[in-house]
Amino acid sequence: MKLTRRQFLEFTALTCSEMALLPGILEAAPSERSAIAEGSYSKATDSSGSINLETTRTLLEETLKTFCRASSVQDAWMKVLAGLQEKDRIGIKINTINRHVSTHPELVQCVTDSLVKFGVDPRNITIYDRLDRELKKAGYTINKGDKGVQCYGTSHEGAGFDSEYKIKIGDREFQASRILSREITYLINMPVLKDHRSSGTTFSLKNHYGSIPLIDTLPNPKAALSALHMHSDNCETQIVELNSDPLIRDKTRLIIGDAILGMYEGGPMGAPQFSPNRIFISRDPVATDCLATQIIEEKRKEMGLSGVWERARHIRGAARAGLGRDEMDQLEILKAKLG
Repeated sequence: MKLTRRQFLEFTALTCSEMALLPGILEAAPSERSAIAEGSYSKATDSSGSINLETTRTLLEETLKTFCRASSVQDAWMKVLAGLQEKDRIGIKINTINRHVSTHPELVQCVTDSLVKFGVDPRNITIYDRLDRELKKAGYTINKGDKGVQCYGTSHEGAGFDSEYKIKIGDREFQASRILSREITYLINMPVLKDHRSSGTTFSLKNHYGSIPLIDTLPNPKAALSALHMHSDNCETQIVELNSDPLIRDKTRLIIGDAILGMYEGGPMGAPQFSPNRIFISRDPVATDCLATQIIEEKRKEMGLSGVWERARHIRGAARAGLGRDEMDQLEILKAKLG
């Protein structure tokens, strides 16, 4: 049942002690483990690889409840969004660079439907990525209007990059998407499972390459050099510095990783190659990337291919920088298996 206006406002009075009930939402002490929920459902896709909306909804809801240790989806969102005000805006960063293996619109719809049912004004939800044209090709409908969930790229008129907020990465500075810096209060990171020729894998941590201008959004010589800079040396330090910026680190409330379909070889461009039929939910991007990389590693081993961990050095680097945990004994893996 959708919250009334009064109930919505009352829930914002949740105390910090109540917020601490959610594992991984508050900054964890060094001795604590990071919680991550792994939801799997063999019926999330059919034999042709098509996504089933209702089974995906069930997968999302059960995994979210498992992560939050909540008896209902409403209670789960109350923990995730403790402190949310009626005017606050929630951004959902998806990945649509590869229209064939993008964050699935069906999964994103399940998230937005759930937030609206919880009581969030749909106009206060913004789905975003780099380019309008990529969003359209991946099956999203552009909307920047007076009604409904908003969906548009940084390329959209009136959005763009923020000349007043720059993220320092190495010896370069990158403007942040104004959607991230100016328009949203909280962020839900929704990456999709792919291997990557430079970084080994691309998931939660690398997803924010879509929040800064690279060659695909600013096709000029300076942008080309920036793109090369961001992909040199397996992206080891660049990804870490990007995700260490307070703009990303402090606004992120949740990661919902899409591993329903994925790529294990030749990514990030190309067609889907296997169907793990899983999603991951956590507050820890390093832990999320560890499990995603493990899936790719296992599939590559099954196919007789070399591993990807040697290239995925950014994951270890992010753990060293305090962005999360990368050792299995430091993770509390909560299973939500539906069938």
